[in-house]
Amino acid sequence: MYQAAARPAAPPVVLVVAIGFAVLGVLNVVRVAVQVPYNLSHGDYSDGARVIYVGLNGFTVLISVFMLVLAYFLWRGKLWAWITGITMLALAMPWGAIWLLVQLVDGGFPWLGLAVLVPALGLLLAMTVPGSARRFFFRKPAYSVPATPYQPGAWPGRPGDVNHRPY
Repeated sequence: MYQAAARPAAPPVVLVVAIGFAVLGVLNVVRVAVQVPYNLSHGDYSDGARVIYVGLNGFTVLISVFMLVLAYFLWRGKLWAWITGITMLALAMPWGAIWLLVQLVDGGFPWLGLAVLVPALGLLLAMTVPGSARRFFFRKPAYSVPATPYQPGAWPGRPGDVNHRPY
């Protein structure tokens, strides 16, 4: 009798953003899986430094896995995912800029700073500039239709309700 409203298809820019978040999440997990054992085996670290290093990189893995979940909900058009994504990118950009400056001052090529700053800026612009992306996240949700229409007198109701019938 009632049909559920169809979910609108995501615009291409939203798909690019969701894929970008997923790729960044996967690449960061791979980076931690490769870099942490390498650094711990080639460095002369104390036990306390090893624990802190592994703990900080474990937190990075948690954020990266959350980015995969966030990518799914961005693709689904959830407003909270859009807001969270913008916040995460806004926090990643200063971190990338700091690493960029650290490498430039040290005389090296700023791979890490560019690897964080450029994708974060690109995804942030893709999330906020195109009107199709903003409209997709700010659209009115489809109203759900009850499975069974209301039938007066079918439920006893609450005291004070016109349908309330004490038994």
